[in-house]
Amino acid sequence: MGERIAARAEPVFIRPDYELFRVAGAALLSDGRLVIANAGTYQLRYYSESGEFIRSVGGAGDGPGEFRNPLPPIVLSGDSIAVGDFRLARLSIFDGAGDFVRTIPHQEAFTSAPI
Repeated sequence: MGERIAARAEPVFIRPDYELFRVAGAALLSDGRLVIANAGTYQLRYYSESGEFIRSVGGAGDGPGEFRNPLPPIVLSGDSIAVGDFRLARLSIFDGAGDFVRTIPHQEAFTSAPI
C-alpha cells in the first residue's frame, strides 16, 4: 500500500555551520555562492553553489566587520557585499572573498545617496 515511516531514537546532529537563526536576508553572488546574514549569530555565512559551507565572517560586537543588528546583504560590483546595521548606524563592506574592507558611517552611507 503506502510507504511506512519510522521514527529514529538516535539524535540527529546538524553541524553548527548549517544552523540558522533569525536570518536577516540572503544574496546570490555571480559565481553561485550564497551569502546569508544570520542575525542570530551576527555573522555572514558563505555557502558554495552546491550548498557546502565555506566560511563565516563577522560576529557580535562594535568593532570593524562586527554586527549588532545586521540587515540583508546587498551585492556590489566584484561580488563585494554591503551589510547595513541600524544599531551601529553604518554599512560594513566585505570583498568578494568575504574579507572585511571598510566601514561607512551612517551619515555618509545613507544621506549622500541620490533619491
